[in-house]
Amino acid sequence: MEVQQILDLNKQITDSEKHFNNMQNEYRKIGSGWLLATFAGIGFALTQKAALPFHPLLFIALICYAGAIGMIMLWNMDLSVYQKLLDANFKEGLLLEKQHPWIPQIRHNMLEFHGNRGVLPRVIWFYSMPVMVLIAVGAYQLTLFYSESGFFFKAGIWVISFLLYSSFSYFSRHESRVWKKN
Repeated sequence: MEVQQILDLNKQITDSEKHFNNMQNEYRKIGSGWLLATFAGIGFALTQKAALPFHPLLFIALICYAGAIGMIMLWNMDLSVYQKLLDANFKEGLLLEKQHPWIPQIRHNMLEFHGNRGVLPRVIWFYSMPVMVLIAVGAYQLTLFYSESGFFFKAGIWVISFLLYSSFSYFSRHESRVWKKN
């Protein structure tokens, strides 16, 4: 390939990376808004108890679980779809930089600055921590709601919540594998 063809190819890859990065940024904005809306719903339930159609503790638990489900759905689109598309382009850019060392080594430097792991582990934390907090708050609210129930019923709520979070956590770590630099 001629120099201009290599530069054009690099620009096409860069443009594609920008597109998928922008898509991911939009999902993370939606995720932040979703989390804030969940907290607003909890605040509403705490301040407007008389306006709720059923018990506030149950209402808050449902809001928390709905918030966690929404975050998981956003995570799925962000990391399971767009991150993989971004990675495909990024890997091709790395290969191009390796084959033509005179191209600015931006992608190689990015990986090096992040310990050759990329930013994916931090993005997983962006989604997994709110999900964990929402599931824990929801479980706590259900435990309070069923305070008259026996120990095993309340323990079951926590076990089920722990299993839900654990399965999400396992899936997030294995579906969105961190890849090493070639």
